Amino acid sequence: MIPKILICGYTQGGKTTGARFLAEHYDCDAANTSDALKREYREYCDAGISDGIVSEASRVGLFNFAVEQCGSDPARYTRLALDTAPIVTGTRRVDEFAASRWMFDAAVWVDNPFVRPGETDEVPANACDLFVRNLWDGRTSRNDFCEELISSVTEYLTLPVAYMAGRYRMWRPDGTYDTAAMQANREAEAYWAQVAMDCGYRVFCPVATHEPIDNRWPRDEAAKRILAMCVGYVRRMPRRGVIIVRDGWEDDPESVGTRLEHDAAIERGVKPVYTKHGEDAVRDYLMELSSEGATR
Repeated sequence: MIPKILICGYTQGGKTTGARFLAEHYDCDAANTSDALKREYREYCDAGISDGIVSEASRVGLFNFAVEQCGSDPARYTRLALDTAPIVTGTRRVDEFAASRWMFDAAVWVDNPFVRPGETDEVPANACDLFVRNLWDGRTSRNDFCEELISSVTEYLTLPVAYMAGRYRMWRPDGTYDTAAMQANREAEAYWAQVAMDCGYRVFCPVATHEPIDNRWPRDEAAKRILAMCVGYVRRMPRRGVIIVRDGWEDDPESVGTRLEHDAAIERGVKPVYTKHGEDAVRDYLMELSSEGATR
């Protein structure tokens, strides 16, 4: 099965080149979110914008137009691109990335030291799963970049997935947003994510991933939309992956999201791992499951 890969990086840093390399490797197509965006921009604005490289001013115009067109669906153009090809580039806004990440098997950051971030480059490098250096400066061979990109992606995708089940928005009894509790959840998620990575897993952290869209919609709508993304990711996980379920969810009637994720994982055939058994037991079980998966 061809993986779905999202490629991010600064403007003119090599994202499209990297997408082409991966498309050739997997014998598939690559798409840019700008393709559909440019078509709509020309249609609605009657703007003479080309399909190739555009100026910074035109890029800002496209960026602002995309914000208006996306409305309550920040992943709109990423979804349109993914409908045409499994390798996608052009995701620039932080909310766009947060609403799109669940649809992909990996997010790759292409780092080019010869370019600097443009006005429309919002996605940070640390939001991605992989960091690949592109040192091609137009004079030397691109083979090193190509080989590093392909080897990094293929090696990463051989690792089993560890999905970090958890809460996404937490509220006080008076209806205000509990930022301290959310920060504690992010820290707990990061702690157990590190445990999983130590055991050879690639992790998906929904609390951290979806933070940029926590407050995008009204309270109930936001919770439902983010939960739908989370369950959607669980339902497309490789079956040799695990879902790491943190303490207290069984006894908390408010943990509807964790329960739905847990049940979706069971239905998918993904093994649950419960942190209530302690770190040593979790590490042993993760290593055991990883070894079993490697011998299948």
